[in-house]
Amino acid sequence: MKHLDLTQATDSLATYIQKLEEDQLVVVQHGKPVAVLMPITEDELEDISLSNNPEFLAILEKSRTSLQRKGGVSLEQVKQGLGLA
Repeated sequence: MKHLDLTQATDSLATYIQKLEEDQLVVVQHGKPVAVLMPITEDELEDISLSNNPEFLAILEKSRTSLQRKGGVSLEQVKQGLGLA
């Protein structure tokens, strides 16, 4: 993992991206990390998008609350419901 102080970032963004290869570049300001440049796959992009989507996070929280209150469904029940057991 490489680090780049923001005050030393004089190249274009495209140049830094081209140099990434498989590594990550952590941009720091006043000694603290403020951003990360890293290669990304389509799956990772979807993960990031969902993990920052308030509507999706609300659905997850509602599901977790329901699971705690009502319990879940066993794998055997799912198989029976699908006619696989």
